Amino acid sequence: QTWFFRILSSNLWLFSPILSFAMSLKDSTKAQIYTTFAFTKIEGGVKDNVLPNSASVTVNSRLLPGHTVDDVVAHVEKVIKNPEIKVDVIYSNEASAMSSTDSEGYNVIHHTVKQIYPDAIVIPGLLIGGTDTKWYGELCDDVYRFVPSFLSTEDIKRFHGHDELITVKNFEQIVNFFHHLIENFEKSFEVELHDEL
Repeated sequence: QTWFFRILSSNLWLFSPILSFAMSLKDSTKAQIYTTFAFTKIEGGVKDNVLPNSASVTVNSRLLPGHTVDDVVAHVEKVIKNPEIKVDVIYSNEASAMSSTDSEGYNVIHHTVKQIYPDAIVIPGLLIGGTDTKWYGELCDDVYRFVPSFLSTEDIKRFHGHDELITVKNFEQIVNFFHHLIENFEKSFEVELHDEL
C-alpha cells in the first residue's frame, strides 16, 4: 500500500469523493460504487433467414445500497425510450442494508484483521457478489460480508467464468482468518446457556 492510499482511506470523511473517482476508473472497482447492469442472456430467432416474432434480453443488475428495484426498472425504461418494449422483473432482491461500524461484530472483524495483517487499513466496503447472507437480513441487526483473501485482476476476471478458482495460499488465508475470527468472537461474548427453548 502506498502512503497516499493510506492517507486517503484513513480519512474518508474528507477524501471520499477522490477515492470514489479513483474507483470509477477501474472496471474491477466500479461495481463497488455503482449499480451494475450485465446483459446475461439474449434470445430471438431460430433461423438465419427469418426475422423473429419477438426477442428478449435478460439483464442481471446488482443494486448499490440506496438504490431500489423500482429505480432499476425506471432507468432501463428511460434508456430504452420505447413504450412498446415491455420490461418485466423476473426475480429481484432489494439492495443489502448498510451494517453498522459501531457494533461488536464489526469490532471483532476489525480486531481479527489487525491481528493477522497489522499494517492493514480496515474500512467498510461493499462485497459485490451475491451471498446467502440475504436470508439473514430480517433476522440480524447487522450482516457482514467479508472475504479475507487477496485477489489479483486476473483472479477477479475469472469470477463466474472459465477457470474460476482461488489459490491454495488464498484458501489457507481464508481458513486462518475465520479460525481466528471464531476464537475472537468466542472471547468477546459471554455465552448464556439455555437448557430448554
